Amino acid sequence: KPLFFTITNVTRHIYRQPRLAISLHIFLARDIFHSVTEFQHFQDSSHIPRRGL
Repeated sequence: KPLFFTITNVTRHIYRQPRLAISLHIFLARDIFHSVTEFQHFQDSSHIPRRGL
């Protein structure tokens, strides 16, 4: 429960500062994009040996 309240407070604080919210959204978007790209690369590399066999 304390973690939830912390997240809520941080969210409220962020939305009071639009610049911070925008930068955070960009950071999260980059992080998600990077994770997805890595995952797709991992899938591609894992499929290559199967094709070879």
